[in-house]
Formats: sequence, structure tokens, C-alpha cells
Amino acid sequence: MEHDEVKVKVETAFLELLKMMPNDVITTAEIIEQAGVSQDEYNLFFTNQRSIIVSFLHRLHRQIMPELDKANETGMLLSEENITQVFAFYGQYHAEYLAMEASGFSNLIFDETRTIVEELLQYGDNGLVNQMHLEYITGGMLSVFFSWLRVINQLTVQEVGHQLYQMVIENLPDLESTTLPDNK
Repeated sequence: MEHDEVKVKVETAFLELLKMMPNDVITTAEIIEQAGVSQDEYNLFFTNQRSIIVSFLHRLHRQIMPELDKANETGMLLSEENITQVFAFYGQYHAEYLAMEASGFSNLIFDETRTIVEELLQYGDNGLVNQMHLEYITGGMLSVFFSWLRVINQLTVQEVGHQLYQMVIENLPDLESTTLPDNK
């Protein structure tokens, strides 16, 4: 079995189990059985449930970044359109995110979201935001994201994207008129 296939099978199996029961009652043996992989295949990539969640979040991040890299050709990753695109992409996994949050994996979700926000703001390259702004924006985005997931049909992803973009612009007023450097 290919490496990526093993990872996806284990991630999917664990998240399906997580939607049905608390993580503290899910065993490695159940994950392996549900995934249809061997113990050796599991051990090659994962050490515990946390490593499965990290792998899942990184895979999603790798899937969305090529789209954002295309947007970066304009020199401005942080736009209402890009925020909406990110929310629409991650919104496909609403049940998985709610299960992860309910199981106490919020810190992992925060860490991965922070990485995405850094990339959207191109934090390290231009100094537009400081650490406090980065943490605040990440927390705000996650708060809005999980509120939206809990009531998924009450707001469109475009409305949520607009709200988030406004939140960022209000907290980083110089950002709207700033062209960010190429991220490559």
C-alpha cells in the first residue's frame, strides 16, 4: 500500500470513530481494523491519536496551499476572496472539525490555523503583523469558523469570509493598502 494511502485510511478511520465516540475509548486496534491497515503500516506513520490529527491537518493544509499560491501571484494573499476560499475548503470537513474540537484537539487545530494565517499574512517576510496580532487573528478566525460550523446553514461561506476579512482589516488597517511581497 502507498504511504499516502495508508495515512489517509488511518486518518479517515480515526475521524469516523471520533464522530461516534470519545477519543479516550478509541483504541489503536480499532483504528487499525477500521482503516484496514497492518500494525506495521500504522506504526510507520503514527504514534498516537494526536499524530493522526496532525497528519490530517497537514494534509488539508497541503491541499489548499496550491490554490493560495496561485492567488499569491497577485501579490496579496490576504483578501476576502482567499479567506472565503479557505473557509469553503475547510467547511467540507465540518463534522471532522467538530469531532476534533469536542475531543480536545483544539490546540492542534489552533497551531495549524496559525500556520495558515501566517502564510495568508506572509508574516515572516514583511513584518506587517506582530505576534499578538497573529494570535488574535488566528483566535478570531477559529472562533468564527467553529461558530459557523455549529450553525452551518445560517450564513453563507461568502458572508463568513466577508466578516473575517473585515475583522482582519479592522485590526490591521495598513494591510488593505499594502501589497505583500511574493512568497516564493
